[in-house]
Amino acid sequence: MTHKKRTKDKRPIKFFDKVVVYGDVHDPFVDEPVFDMFLEALRIIKPNVIVELGDGIDFFQLSKFSVDPERRYALASDRDAFVRRRLAVSNAVGKKCLRKYLPGNHEWRLKEYLRTKASELSNIPELSISEFLGLDALGWDYRGFDGAQNPTIEIGKLLVTHGHIVRKHSSYSARAILEDYGQSVLVGHTHRLGSYWRSTLDTTHVAYENGCLCSLSAGKSYVKGAINWQRGFSVVSVDPQTGWFRVHQIPIVKVPGKQVCRLQLNECILECNA
Repeated sequence: MTHKKRTKDKRPIKFFDKVVVYGDVHDPFVDEPVFDMFLEALRIIKPNVIVELGDGIDFFQLSKFSVDPERRYALASDRDAFVRRRLAVSNAVGKKCLRKYLPGNHEWRLKEYLRTKASELSNIPELSISEFLGLDALGWDYRGFDGAQNPTIEIGKLLVTHGHIVRKHSSYSARAILEDYGQSVLVGHTHRLGSYWRSTLDTTHVAYENGCLCSLSAGKSYVKGAINWQRGFSVVSVDPQTGWFRVHQIPIVKVPGKQVCRLQLNECILECNA
């Protein structure tokens, strides 16, 4: 697959005041009703910038874990699903919204597979992650690995990255990454929502976990017991003068006793069949 290169918009995010951050969609294992609700929320929020935090495609076929033989040769259709959903996001936010994509450990699977099992193909441009997923053609500003498995961007004074640490409880992973980087962070990877605050002598830092938009059934093959994941995303408002930020975490939860999921944006409540 070849695409015409686009001129990437390198404007720093700090000049914008409303950013939606989401991730861990894991196509094709997305939760369809939850994702549709997310799209409707985007139409209401009207962000200036949208950031996807990685693991947008599962690359199930390239996993080092046991692969279901019925899905072994489904990568082409998985990629098609990925492209359709990013088109849907682009349509929901409009042409003026700046779109950025940070890869995660599941995107790394393609790079690692080529490096270890098909190194002769690793320098083919069409097999780079951005080209393979069509992100350039779709108008997304892709932040590559550049030798590191954990690329980062900054939203004002908030560091955003997929994440590389997993702890047992909500917010514990984000806390560990805050301690690792020494600044406020917003991370994905754990599929949980949570926040952790810490004040020092001179300032206050905060670490957020950003939830997921994938189906809980995606974890049944390797998670023992209850699947402690939360669906959701974050809206970040930034002061363009100081870089200080405010993060509003938006959970999408199943209503007990009903077959619906609910999301609340200010006074607007959205519900869909679960």
